[in-house]
Amino acid sequence: LTQKTVLQSSGYEILHQESPDNRGIDVALIYRPDKIKIDTVQYIQVFLGKDQRPTRDILYATARTANDAQLHVFVNHWPSRYGGQMKSDPKRKMAARVLRGYVDSILMAQPHANILLMGDFNDEPENESIHDVLNAQADSTFQDPTQLYNAMSPIHGNHGTHKYQGNWGVLDQFMVSQSLFQGHTHLKVIEGPLIFKPPY
Repeated sequence: LTQKTVLQSSGYEILHQESPDNRGIDVALIYRPDKIKIDTVQYIQVFLGKDQRPTRDILYATARTANDAQLHVFVNHWPSRYGGQMKSDPKRKMAARVLRGYVDSILMAQPHANILLMGDFNDEPENESIHDVLNAQADSTFQDPTQLYNAMSPIHGNHGTHKYQGNWGVLDQFMVSQSLFQGHTHLKVIEGPLIFKPPY
């Protein structure tokens, strides 16, 4: 994408490393260094158990904007629904607990941290891993300051980010902290998510 498409002329760079996933599926982040400066990068392992196949790492990066606002970014691709949603559910809950632990650590040290969670979570916004474990809600009033706002929650019905057996779903999601949603520190979400949906 950054070297062999029209993005090449835009100066994008990539954060990526090989993950332990047996199928070679990884997570990555592309960004423009003229817009943000990457401060730190960490690849967080999600250990599912000694008898389980390894899954993708969670990519965690801290970035800084031109006005010196800090952004915490987590790029995810949680365990698939292979074998059925219910059977595979504990794996995604494990990934959610790992991720929530990092989010809690950040918010404990910086209550007004700008946090963005994104990726293919292989669960819907209303599933327990997202709604209960991550505490990512459709409610943007933030009665709980540690709550995350799930920007994909309003999307349902006859559209989504993927289609399986004739039904639309929203496995690909963006979630943000209260500070990023409300713009406490020079960064703010200014528009809801838009799904690329050309006529074809």
